Amino acid sequence: MEIKVGDKPVNNYVTAFAMSQDAENALIARGNNVLTAIKTALKLQRMGRAVIGEVKLDQEQAEMTTKDGQKVQGYLPIIRISLTKTEKEQ
Repeated sequence: MEIKVGDKPVNNYVTAFAMSQDAENALIARGNNVLTAIKTALKLQRMGRAVIGEVKLDQEQAEMTTKDGQKVQGYLPIIRISLTKTEKEQ
């Protein structure tokens, strides 16, 4: 299952992972939410609920709006973190 990480607190994504029926899951985040995905994966590992597998980094071109309202082209970072549930979690 893919868990798309957004602006919610880390514990929301920890709960989503725990409620998933799949043994293999992935956290996917873009832009400013990349840090939240990393924190979630590390917390799951620290709690003994998951093993972190492959981590993929990418970027995509996107149109963004600056603080003064101008539209500019830029690149958004994307991260995909593969997680496997531990025996304790299954």
